[in-house]
Amino acid sequence: LYRGSEKVTILDKKDFTGNIVDNIDNALLFVQRHTKVRLKIEHLQHEEIPDYPEVALREAIINAVCHRDYFDKRANVLVEVFADRVVITNPGGLPSGLSPEEFGTKSVARNPRIASLLHRIDYIEKVGTGIKRIRQAVAEHGGTELELKYNDFFTATFRARAQVFGQGGTKAESGAESGAESGAESQEQMVLSLLRGAPLSKSELAFKLGLNSVTGALNRSVKELLEKEFVERTIPDKPQSRLQKYRLTDKGRAMLEQDDDRE
Repeated sequence: LYRGSEKVTILDKKDFTGNIVDNIDNALLFVQRHTKVRLKIEHLQHEEIPDYPEVALREAIINAVCHRDYFDKRANVLVEVFADRVVITNPGGLPSGLSPEEFGTKSVARNPRIASLLHRIDYIEKVGTGIKRIRQAVAEHGGTELELKYNDFFTATFRARAQVFGQGGTKAESGAESGAESGAESQEQMVLSLLRGAPLSKSELAFKLGLNSVTGALNRSVKELLEKEFVERTIPDKPQSRLQKYRLTDKGRAMLEQDDDRE
């Protein structure tokens, strides 16, 4: 994370050295924590709109990990956040067998085993669709410009357009504020409270809890809640799916209602 639009002052830096799946999730969470969410207000209804489309960012990070040249030890996958853009870079340009004219319409797997792994756990849907999904998500979002470059490196740049969304502003929550509000609640109780509304992924839970990444403690809390049958997976037959989220069960809702009655 840099201050402003130049590589001068570093405000935050994280090195993720876990497994591929955790690295992808934590890289996306890092971007989400350091970019803005705007409020669009129309007819007394509000909608949260991030500066950058999450689907496009996730696909770009997955693409960088999947197509990185792992024989090039000079550089790693790099995710940079500036005041006006997000830049995702990986060593390795277009793989052998893929021409510039075919880029975005045809895929040649540089790392077929990694591609196969990510496909099996639903982190990629179909080989050759990643760039198309990125472009589609950017077009649907309407507030981001996309630039793709390839030479010795492949670079995806998402540039935020200046926009005003109704009578809204930015929504920001600090970890300190979240922690203060939680008081003596356990993390399990906080997770249950967060799931009162819509289902959430682990990355979304971590963000709302003010965490920098999906921690071991959060993983344990979710596991405990699953075992107690207070929460359930939205995709139970694919526990490792990239689309996996968690929702309250009837048992979990009943427990929260009991807590409300005691208060």
